[in-house]
Amino acid sequence: MRLAPTLYLLLLLLIATTVVGAYPYQVRNILVEVYRDGSVMVLYDLVTLPPENVSLKLPSEPFHVRIYTEGGDLPYLLEGDELLFISTSERVWVEAYFYGLTSKEAEIWRLEIGFETPYRIILPEGTIILSVSRENYGISFVNSSPALDFGPGNVTIEYVMSPPPIDGGGEESGDGSAGADTGGIDPLPIILIVAIAAGATLLILHRGRRRFVEAVEDERDRLILEALRRRPMTAAELMEETGIPKSPLYRRLSKLVENGVVEVVREGQRRVYRLRE
Repeated sequence: MRLAPTLYLLLLLLIATTVVGAYPYQVRNILVEVYRDGSVMVLYDLVTLPPENVSLKLPSEPFHVRIYTEGGDLPYLLEGDELLFISTSERVWVEAYFYGLTSKEAEIWRLEIGFETPYRIILPEGTIILSVSRENYGISFVNSSPALDFGPGNVTIEYVMSPPPIDGGGEESGDGSAGADTGGIDPLPIILIVAIAAGATLLILHRGRRRFVEAVEDERDRLILEALRRRPMTAAELMEETGIPKSPLYRRLSKLVENGVVEVVREGQRRVYRLRE
């Protein structure tokens, strides 16, 4: 963020603190979307009484934030996990992206999160849910992705990623029967177990190569890596160096970090990206 907009926002916050009444904003909806690489996006749908000084407590410190209304993006200040901004519209949306809300042990992922208002969690497509720490919740599907609806409070979800669906089974034979007799044994679970075991073996054998090959998908990824080969850079410096817009840049950085190609370190107040040695 440039200096002038930052000073402008600080001035607005000061004016709002002293002049604007303390009208509480309302959280209309919270949507949590979990990606296959373990990163998490939280979308807040807020109702405010503009101009309102909004202080939003986030689950942890995000690596990327976007605040917008129907009229465009809003400037903001981020202090750790606290987000500060001035609303200019009755409806405001906040997108925040996080590392660290999920963890992984072997093939089992764990998501730990919670809010003071009702929220929905959408897990990656094809997810198999192993356990949910709460009893009362709703579940549905959004484009083959499990969607779980919770009331206020914390939740822990354990899940695994299923392999792609296996096609070609279950067609009826010409005589109208459901297929050959399998002796009462459903072969699909066995096939799934074999597929998972084979995938895990390939993952172990080719982990280092796979990480790099999958991480470097297109020309934008290569531009980022070429820039970081010259020197470590912040996201703003990478944006200026590569010409990649903010949102695509952060998505690619998230993927490169997750795959072990790039790492992010703190230098004072700055988050600096560099190639992993």
